[in-house]
Amino acid sequence: MYELTVPPVSTSAEDDAAETEKLPADEALNVIRTCWVMGETITEAARKSTRSTSYVHKVYQRLRDQGSDPQATGHDRVREAVAV
Repeated sequence: MYELTVPPVSTSAEDDAAETEKLPADEALNVIRTCWVMGETITEAARKSTRSTSYVHKVYQRLRDQGSDPQATGHDRVREAVAV
């Protein structure tokens, strides 16, 4: 029989604590909005905003429901010339 060996920890607990520090709520919401406008995935927005994917999904849904979708509002469309 072989003796059980455990590999050393690859990161310290202090590094983990620094990475999991949450942004303040207003900053996190701004990050999520920016990610939504830039077309980033929910997972990426969750990572950047230090929030859960379920929370980001709710915010994305709210933004869609408010009609804030850049494609839906047409602000990125080219205006057609109007004959006078």
